[in-house]
Amino acid sequence: EFRSIADATACLALLQGVALGDRTLRVGRPADYKALPPAFDDYIVGFPAGAFKPPKVEGAGVAGSLLNLGAGGDSKAGAQQVLTQAMTGVVQIHKDAHSDTPTKVLHLLNMLKPDELKDDDEFKEIMEDVKEECNKHGHVGKVIIPRPGQPYDEALVGTILVLYENEEQTSKAREALNGMTFSDNAVEARFYIEEKFVDVMAVAMALDLPEVAQVATEAKTAPPNPAADGEAAPAPAADDDLD
Repeated sequence: EFRSIADATACLALLQGVALGDRTLRVGRPADYKALPPAFDDYIVGFPAGAFKPPKVEGAGVAGSLLNLGAGGDSKAGAQQVLTQAMTGVVQIHKDAHSDTPTKVLHLLNMLKPDELKDDDEFKEIMEDVKEECNKHGHVGKVIIPRPGQPYDEALVGTILVLYENEEQTSKAREALNGMTFSDNAVEARFYIEEKFVDVMAVAMALDLPEVAQVATEAKTAPPNPAADGEAAPAPAADDDLD
């Protein structure tokens, strides 16, 4: 299940017929699928209509292949590139990825140790703690925490990427989180170039990695209520709270 119709449609175009090992992927809609009106094409869960649009990226890179399917590029070749790179080695994304000016993506460093992310249960608790804290400063669209053994640059493993609705919210979060402590670590918060974030997200989507958290939230004045969806609210981890 994707967050938006556009994401699902993009994945259909990207992955249909892609060679994966000695097999060819076949991707399609469910048999009982009914298309929604075109007005919903750009709708993203958790945001007002038209409030957020992914950054436009031109060229033949991973991000360009995923976002600009109608721009004349070879989308199947782009998908094959993502899958092949992600399964056979590290996808070099992180170099020169920080920005001195505000972006919609915040990069949190020095919060976690890679060993803390190996256990699935501990990882889920950490993810919930991160989402809860980041939601205090604005609308969070996605949280990505690269884990050991996944095809990311080594410098990204154990760090956290948070996508906000706009630069104002990211700036607010950076001001609040930079220098705070998490598990006795001093947090460093930096702005992350949006095109680089799209590349990170593309790798996660290509491999369906579980570290991608799709977050649909309200603002700080109306905190998320997991119980409304029939789920118990996660208990905060005693040792991993932000102070």
